[in-house]
Amino acid sequence: MKLKSLLAVASLACASWGHFGVVIPSNSTIDEPSQAKEIITYKFTHPFEGMMMNLDKPVEAGVFVGGKKS
Repeated sequence: MKLKSLLAVASLACASWGHFGVVIPSNSTIDEPSQAKEIITYKFTHPFEGMMMNLDKPVEAGVFVGGKKS
């Protein structure tokens, strides 16, 4: 019985690794307004495999500044 439980938990652990969409900015911070241009890269990943794949650009993207979408 314990062996069956252990195998069940082990098989579920592999299935929970997941898939992630990742947004990668070209800079981690922007200190000057002259540096305000960012290049955003969108990737798809299985983080435990260490691989990333390109994603198409989204139809819309933005940031919230002071509670307003920009």
